Amino acid sequence: MTRGLWQRRLRQLHLALAIAVGAQVLLWFASGLFMVGFDIDRVRGDHLRTDRSAPFLPESGIVAPEIAMAAAPFPANEALLTMRSGEPVWVVRYGLEEVLVSGLTGERLPVLNEEAMARLAESSYAGRGTLAGLTYLEERPRAVGGDGPVWEASFGPDDRAALYFHPLTGELEKVRTPLWYSFDFMWGLHIMDWSSRENFNSWWLRATTVFALLFALSGSALVATRVARWMGR
Repeated sequence: MTRGLWQRRLRQLHLALAIAVGAQVLLWFASGLFMVGFDIDRVRGDHLRTDRSAPFLPESGIVAPEIAMAAAPFPANEALLTMRSGEPVWVVRYGLEEVLVSGLTGERLPVLNEEAMARLAESSYAGRGTLAGLTYLEERPRAVGGDGPVWEASFGPDDRAALYFHPLTGELEKVRTPLWYSFDFMWGLHIMDWSSRENFNSWWLRATTVFALLFALSGSALVATRVARWMGR
């Protein structure tokens, strides 16, 4: 291969790498600019929650966790005290299994039905829309995360949002809005993980890193050849 042909091939390689790396750099800048343009609390939909304070737990009159765990139909190994509809309750767990036990009587409590969830959803929503749908999901969407079933309450057309509630405690776990999904998409572009949006070591990112290194090396080689030609004059 002649010197001229080698330099031409090197320039072609450098141009191809510049296009590949430049496209991703453009996506990094565009997605980063989009994400810094919004308050993260608004992205998370906190402005659509009516109550963001922690539940008040009474200091006395609560049955012992051992009593609550004994009421479970499985060998429970964890009990968490919280509130549901103003009443202290124990969330008793064994792995992914869990039941709700009254913190006042030690008796098992039923899962919230659709009517109760509708009232809870409407009282938890602070937007201008109305309840458009209520769905019990056996498997959680990726946007919600975690394990186990969840209630999905959809509101619209104004201040569109989906509120996700724990089926036992009625805890509002997540609020998802169109802005959140846009932000999530941009986050996937930014970290180059378009499926789970969590992997910082995807092969796309590694390939782009290699391309960037080759781009820098080919550029350095081009500079070196130009300098050598200039020095040889």
